Amino acid sequence: MNKPMEACQVQKPGMACRQVAAVIRDYLIAHPSAADSDQGIADWWLAGSGLQVSLDDVRQALELLASRQIVEKQMLADGRLIYRAAHRSGRPPH
Repeated sequence: MNKPMEACQVQKPGMACRQVAAVIRDYLIAHPSAADSDQGIADWWLAGSGLQVSLDDVRQALELLASRQIVEKQMLADGRLIYRAAHRSGRPPH
């Protein structure tokens, strides 16, 4: 009997997490200046992917990408958290 698909874990991500993370990564490759909240990413970036994912799935995929330094988190002045492509040039983000 097969186990149900595991939740995305940073140490051992499940298939769903890897799929969501791949779509987010591909979106950032195509739109390197993009930045949005987890809800915005779920609503807009993943809209055409055909994946059926929950907001929790998106958050877990973002944590995986952050742990691999593919995305970075930024806290806005109003307390909202957004995600964007990690800056690898050594320059601080603007």
